[in-house]
Amino acid sequence: MVEVGEATEGVDFALTEGGVITGRVTDADGRPVVEEAVSLNKTDEQGHMLQFVPPNYESRTTDDRGVYRVYGMPAGRYLVSVGTTYGLVRGGENGREYYKETFHPGVTDRTKAVSVEVKEGAETTGVDIIIGRPQKTYAITGRVVNAENRPLPGIELGVITYSEDGKSSANTSGGWRSDDKGAFRIESALPGHYLIYPRNDPSSNSFGEPISFEVKNEDVSGLEIKMSRGASISGVIVVEGVNDPAMRDKLSQLGVSANVLLQNPSTTLRDRPSDGFASSQISGDGSFRVAGLRAGKAMIQLTWNSPSAPKEFFILRVERNGQEINNGIEVGQGEQITGVRVIIGAGSGVIRGQVKIEGGQLEGVRLDLYLRRASGDPHSYRSIELDTHGRFVIEKLVEGDYELLIGPMSVTVTGDAGGKTISRIPTVKQIVSVNPGAVSEVALVLSLRP
Repeated sequence: MVEVGEATEGVDFALTEGGVITGRVTDADGRPVVEEAVSLNKTDEQGHMLQFVPPNYESRTTDDRGVYRVYGMPAGRYLVSVGTTYGLVRGGENGREYYKETFHPGVTDRTKAVSVEVKEGAETTGVDIIIGRPQKTYAITGRVVNAENRPLPGIELGVITYSEDGKSSANTSGGWRSDDKGAFRIESALPGHYLIYPRNDPSSNSFGEPISFEVKNEDVSGLEIKMSRGASISGVIVVEGVNDPAMRDKLSQLGVSANVLLQNPSTTLRDRPSDGFASSQISGDGSFRVAGLRAGKAMIQLTWNSPSAPKEFFILRVERNGQEINNGIEVGQGEQITGVRVIIGAGSGVIRGQVKIEGGQLEGVRLDLYLRRASGDPHSYRSIELDTHGRFVIEKLVEGDYELLIGPMSVTVTGDAGGKTISRIPTVKQIVSVNPGAVSEVALVLSLRP
């Protein structure tokens, strides 16, 4: 952030020469393994791992000799591996085999892997891996039907795969959709536990329940995903306090979404990933219709459809039949709710402030600051960017009270007297009043003291 009349200095960059890891991947018969991606996981003193993905992505793929050479790597210790542990094989549509995850020099047990040190500007050679024979993958097939058991085409599907111990999972969107006969097919699945879920479908106004199953040593077929008639919320966007026609014309770049809160607090999105979210474009006349919702309490929010969409609009209030709705809209099973008015506005107020840290320094953490109207949806926050000095400016705010929030989060803290600790930072909140054409100054203090 550059202030008027301020000299901004010291915006320096320290460039470090990267290291190199190179080696060869072969199978049990000594033959090169071609076009196999190598995984590089950087480890720290506490045993935590962070995957390193080089910008030159192709450098970690083996060539026709089975050789890979990854450059531009930060110095440190790495575990180097090839193969897959669970889930769907990338690029598996071109083949029905996979290699089990194997670490340098040739072990499948992570605890027996030999870590490799990468030094600044140096090349580490001979990081070879010998892997076992390729394993078979399997296909998953089924169909999507409606409540009358008729095939439902064009339903988008997501897949969640779980590791053998259940501690890790991966949510994959592979562009899978049911065809004109309601059928779907997912290729190259490894043995393990799977969950397939349908995404809410506004065109058919339907939602569905996820199905879970195991892939063992054969293809899985005959799966059936049942879709139910969804609820919908329709209405109109009303712009208040904005006289600029150009600003009004940008409404087409905005959307409206409804997020249905989970009715059972003990159920997580990991178990019910299709819960919750549906969205709608805003028509030229300001109308919208969000469809494919399940029953529950729906929270109305604005969405942005392009980087140039006006970020300054806020939802001032939501009304139905002349009554203001303060904490979501109750939606019944299959209910079609109409006559909703979402009043939005953008004003001339400004909040200018700074986040001050006391009692230590944060390591490797980018703080997130959030803003919401104090009288609005308690779940609707807007992310605010901080500069390198913790300063921020939020413009074009309508009159009213706003809540600024940081946290909670777990971070590594370096104290004033040295030493590092893992700390849980509590939530920091502050209410700020905004007036038309005025600047509200604020300072948020984040204490790292025990």
